[in-house]
Amino acid sequence: MLLGAVALSACGSDRRPEAPPAPVSPNGEPLGGPGANCPDALTRWFDTADVNHDGSLDQAEFMADATRWFAAMDSNHDGFVTPDELTTLRLKLAPPKPPPARGSRDEEAEGDRRERRGWFAGRGPRPTSDRPDPVMSADVNLDNRVSAEEFQAQALRVFGGLDRNRDGRLSKDEVLVGCRPPTS
Repeated sequence: MLLGAVALSACGSDRRPEAPPAPVSPNGEPLGGPGANCPDALTRWFDTADVNHDGSLDQAEFMADATRWFAAMDSNHDGFVTPDELTTLRLKLAPPKPPPARGSRDEEAEGDRRERRGWFAGRGPRPTSDRPDPVMSADVNLDNRVSAEEFQAQALRVFGGLDRNRDGRLSKDEVLVGCRPPTS
């Protein structure tokens, strides 16, 4: 009985749908801010990574993109990406939405939503997904930094996971699978 009441109360919630999380490339590069159109953003990324413009990504093109993105993340050029480097770059590429004007109804509603979610401005980024971080998850030795070798190994695993037909090439359709919400 109690479980039924809890389930019904969730149905009557006044929660507004949130914007989908910002799309990221298969190598973890932000491709726009929250609410950006994922298929469009991934298609633009795909077209850029497809350097020979043959309509598919081979492993060499995919790994070249991973190398390019790792170099962009490694701001101090020490061969490692740390959470601080990653956060700084992500904030530069996809800055957070500015807060609503003081005293506005939007500010009041946003304050209520923050409180319900248990996070407050200035105490870290708002969680946008239950998925692991696409860059820091490469840290297999758990030293809180990602080496170029760890990142390249992860890129190979990602490529293999996306290549569903095992032809050694990624089509746009195989890449656009990343736009689908995770299934429970």
